[in-house]
Amino acid sequence: MPHNNNVRPHHTMRLLGIILLIGGFLWIGYDVAVDFPEHQYEEWMWQTQNLPAGETIQRTDAVSALRGLSLDLKNTYELVFIPAVLMLAGGLIAGFSKRRPSV
Repeated sequence: MPHNNNVRPHHTMRLLGIILLIGGFLWIGYDVAVDFPEHQYEEWMWQTQNLPAGETIQRTDAVSALRGLSLDLKNTYELVFIPAVLMLAGGLIAGFSKRRPSV
């Protein structure tokens, strides 16, 4: 059976798309299962250690600590956009790559 060179680039592009899709999914899975909870805990510990000592604290100190925690976590969670774009690109590349014609 003769080798058709026109099919090869499409196969490579489809494979690249699938790799990007799976890689982005694994990246998001790792972030959600391991990285984000660990970072959230570390940031929470840092914020609470910087609060004034005692059983009660001023409202302004509590609001400031919560705002700092919230902003830090927001910035961290925005990083999900990077693997999400990889998944989108991979899905589009794999979806629009021509498949090998069935014989």
